[in-house]
Amino acid sequence: MLHIVAEWPLARETHWNILLRARAIENQMYVVASNIAGTQLGVEFAGSSQIVDPWRVRVPNTICNEIRIIYFSVLYLKAT
Repeated sequence: MLHIVAEWPLARETHWNILLRARAIENQMYVVASNIAGTQLGVEFAGSSQIVDPWRVRVPNTICNEIRIIYFSVLYLKAT
């Protein structure tokens, strides 16, 4: 699992979302991304904190633009 802590501005939110999916795909792991939300020093930030699975799908109910704690469990299945 890769955890990314960031300060992406709202103007680059699309880039943030695309690059998170790319990191999940290229590393074949879950990406837990925390981005600042709100305005700091006159810069508006995107929020869009989320969890993305290795197949580039956003885990449902994990996209948020506010302070929130998300509990998430990953179940690994091993083929026999």
